[in-house]
Amino acid sequence: MLVLLVAGFGIEGREGAFAVAFGCGIAILPNAYFTLQAFRYKASEQPIKALGAIYRGETGKIVLVMVLCALAFRFYEFHEPMLLFMALIVMHVTQILISLKIFPMLGSSEK
Repeated sequence: MLVLLVAGFGIEGREGAFAVAFGCGIAILPNAYFTLQAFRYKASEQPIKALGAIYRGETGKIVLVMVLCALAFRFYEFHEPMLLFMALIVMHVTQILISLKIFPMLGSSEK
């Protein structure tokens, strides 16, 4: 995230750093909500409730991303809005790549 902030500052100054910070925040907050929902129940003890919590968490995550983007554009005028979206995308891609590194069996198609 720090690298993204420095890049945003280098591209557009303080306004660019704000856009990147908003983009990173929009990526982090919904993921935190999903994590809280998804790990509320132990899947081995209450599988139906755990699955429902994962669905609620993912739905809430998508809605939160949309709402936070709308609020960011409603209350702050960005000089370079593309920096916000690029930070959001980079944060999500980074999350996917880290997940594949931590859990390598998710990326393999061998059986």
